[in-house]
Amino acid sequence: MSGKETHHPSTAADFARWIIERLSEGGHQALLAGGCVRDRLLGKRPKDYDVATSATPDQVRAIFGHRRTIPVGAAFGVITVIGDKETGNVEVATFRYDGGYSDGRHPDHVTYSNAEHDAQRRDFTINGLFFDPLQDAVVDYVQGQVDLDRRLIRAIGNPHDRFNEDHLRMLRAVRFATVLDFEIELETLAAIQELAHQILTISGERIAAEMQRLLASPRRGRGLSLLDQSGLLLHLLPQWNLQMESSRSTLTTICQDLDRSPIAGSDLEVSLSIVTLRQLLAIEPATQPILGNPLLSQLAQVMNGVVHAWKLSNESKAVFHAIQIHLPTIACASQLPWSQLQPTLIAPKIHAVLDVAAGLTIGGWISDEDVELCRRHLSRPIDELNPPPLLTGDELKKRGFAEGPRMGRCLAELRRKQLDQELSTPDAAWDWVRSQL
Repeated sequence: MSGKETHHPSTAADFARWIIERLSEGGHQALLAGGCVRDRLLGKRPKDYDVATSATPDQVRAIFGHRRTIPVGAAFGVITVIGDKETGNVEVATFRYDGGYSDGRHPDHVTYSNAEHDAQRRDFTINGLFFDPLQDAVVDYVQGQVDLDRRLIRAIGNPHDRFNEDHLRMLRAVRFATVLDFEIELETLAAIQELAHQILTISGERIAAEMQRLLASPRRGRGLSLLDQSGLLLHLLPQWNLQMESSRSTLTTICQDLDRSPIAGSDLEVSLSIVTLRQLLAIEPATQPILGNPLLSQLAQVMNGVVHAWKLSNESKAVFHAIQIHLPTIACASQLPWSQLQPTLIAPKIHAVLDVAAGLTIGGWISDEDVELCRRHLSRPIDELNPPPLLTGDELKKRGFAEGPRMGRCLAELRRKQLDQELSTPDAAWDWVRSQL
């Protein structure tokens, strides 16, 4: 976080320091704040930098100019200082303390204050730290360094107050514990368990954003377990019916498997599909056809509920649809001729489908061999994976063949013969077509 003074910052860290220097020269206190301080103390590279200052929004704009600032959050004391492509922008927030939170998400009003009050209004002790890059010193009013050492997520002050102010903080506590591999302090966890039902006041989009980040973690299984332990999961995913002890026991096993799944990365759609399918398969394993229509219909019901509740994008809908359509093919890939497997492997979102299939190899619902076979095929050059057709419909029409269902069936069979290497040249294809039409 330290670096020599420059009027032309080339990194986000240099730009944040440059802003602090300009504010300091103007007679204002200015400090790095929040997540960037936490990440620095954990030895991680911060993704972005935030500055907190005693300067008011008007004073910030006077120092950096109206052309280089955006008052997008001025009502809450936040001004964005515009950088360039290399540095990005930096949010500069005036030290404040917040009034009531009547909507359970945003303060009704703010009062400008000092650094200590600003720290006290924040969510967790590890996020309430400041750093002075000019003095190379941490400024800690909330014992955040102690909790970093203890690897604890602890609410600042009374946890009930913090969560009643902003209900999303409950989900953020679980997300931070998951991503950082920390524990949630007992009083903080107890407050979440008591107030968990309030998470439903948060917009679906905000919930989805937090869940996406949680489920992208290599410890996503532990994250789901923490959501269950905290009581949040029952409200976030009521479709899983986790009030049954048998379901909870099953979820614990599934979450442990999820963290040792062969998936290199993950996302919301993949992780939720894996856990949902594993739970459905565990209900009546003797009667559930592996990846048969009844099972996939149940998956569709659960995922449709998630899409609606969390207001997921059309992109997410497309991923869920691909999983439901193509997973049965992946599950029996080694038993299929290439002409039946190939259309699935060139379908949109197929890599997400394969990630779900990989997550179902633990437990033996899908074989490693089927997944690996598909991955090997996908590594082939595109002209081998999806070669151009030997003949097209337009070419048939130019030769005088009538368009209609018969031509469609002929083209489909011609493609099958090409993929299965029964026909390999246009001339051979024409000979076969003439024999049919």
